Amino acid sequence: MKNIIWLASYPKSGNTWLRAVLSFALYNNLDINKLRINSLNNIIKNLYPNHDRKEPGEVKNYWDIAQQTISKNAGSNNVIIKTHNIFGNIGGINFPNKEFTSKIIYIVRDPRDVSISYSQHFGIDLNTAVERLLKKTNFIFDNENNLGEVLSSWQNHVNSWTNSDIPKIIIKFEDLLVDPKSIIIKLFHFLKIKPRISVGKIIEKTSFKNLQDKEKKIGFAEASSKTSLFFRNGNKDQWIKYDKKNFKPITVNFRKTMKSFNYI
Repeated sequence: MKNIIWLASYPKSGNTWLRAVLSFALYNNLDINKLRINSLNNIIKNLYPNHDRKEPGEVKNYWDIAQQTISKNAGSNNVIIKTHNIFGNIGGINFPNKEFTSKIIYIVRDPRDVSISYSQHFGIDLNTAVERLLKKTNFIFDNENNLGEVLSSWQNHVNSWTNSDIPKIIIKFEDLLVDPKSIIIKLFHFLKIKPRISVGKIIEKTSFKNLQDKEKKIGFAEASSKTSLFFRNGNKDQWIKYDKKNFKPITVNFRKTMKSFNYI
């Protein structure tokens, strides 16, 4: 049954922020440590024992069975699942599985700002973060659980999801910042859902500042040990404060895709 809706993005593009918006709208839940929009990797971790995975790349062997289980358990209901995986054939396995996929929510953010947030989150210098965004074989993994996500380059990731033939809504992080009401209403219309909370209250309670304040008070389980806060800086155009030379590899290599989103 086609009942999985993927909430997809390159890391540090606003995925968790939108998860909070959807969790509040659908379940009246604002506990950032108990977001009801789960990630594929967390589901795999809970469904299957850790010792079955010897290497990070082996997680791909669980993608199809996990999607089948998610779809079966959801029944006639749609279920929203977070992922940072690229869309495509990975190690001989197609991801996501179109047999179970209904729709896509894709969030895109200026890669220059992504690189800054990426460097802070993973505790690496900015030049290394830029190199990661350019790397076609880039992936991230959880050493403790041997769970990985295949990213590829920022451009490959964005194009793989936005050019897919599955019904989709593409949301720019920057638009969500500037005009959250319009974007959230469009999102709910696309998902055909009636939120349990007013859009105004959703915007108020899930503002980046409010989420940051909550993290400061109670912590956030998904925060990296290499940075002080997960909700570190929700502003756009952070890159302007840096030397533009840092981002030249990004603007040169991703020029076509960045132009299509009016980033340059």
